[in-house]
Amino acid sequence: MSLNLKAKLISFLMLALVLALPMVSSAANIDSAYFLGITTAIASVVDALIPILIGILVIVFAWGIVKYILGTADSKDSAKRIMIWGVIGITLVVSIWGVVNLLQNVFGITDTSVDIPTVPRPQLISDAVAR
Repeated sequence: MSLNLKAKLISFLMLALVLALPMVSSAANIDSAYFLGITTAIASVVDALIPILIGILVIVFAWGIVKYILGTADSKDSAKRIMIWGVIGITLVVSIWGVVNLLQNVFGITDTSVDIPTVPRPQLISDAVAR
């Protein structure tokens, strides 16, 4: 990775951290239902993408098989690489998916919704006098 690309990546990550810090520390007045809706939407998209990703990787592997069977001697090396990367991809996705499910079962996590912690607000003197 070039130095310029590393500098840009570090700058982007620092900017993202600075912009996300008020949300994380609850210093910003953010509606937690809105944030929970965003995280639930992201989780449902990821849950839908995993089977699609596995399907794409199976097609990549099948494409490698077809290319190997129908190809010449020169294209067989390329077909072998495609099949190997297809198998590696399927293995990675399924194993990570399995580890996440295993951890959920081991720790008894059935509800995957996110509870957003809040910081208690101090009572102002004007609020105490008004009561």
